[in-house]
Amino acid sequence: SFALRWLIKEEFTEVPIGAFSWFSCIAVVLAFGFEHHQWLVGLLAGIAYNALLYRTKNLSACVLAHAVTNLLLGVYVLWTHQWNFW
Repeated sequence: SFALRWLIKEEFTEVPIGAFSWFSCIAVVLAFGFEHHQWLVGLLAGIAYNALLYRTKNLSACVLAHAVTNLLLGVYVLWTHQWNFW
């Protein structure tokens, strides 16, 4: 939320949560995607989390969605021994 709003306006507290701009959306999705080892999945997750924020305008929903995603990925890794996802 910080980066999305800061890329719209440097005084980010003046930008409401969930405000949309193509530049901030694409920049944050790219940053989110490329900071993950599996960059394509990271890009898709970044798109999904951004869409959730734009739809709900609720940062807690995004935090919860990211936590559930990581929990499910962790369970999958432990269950299948696919350590390359960590």
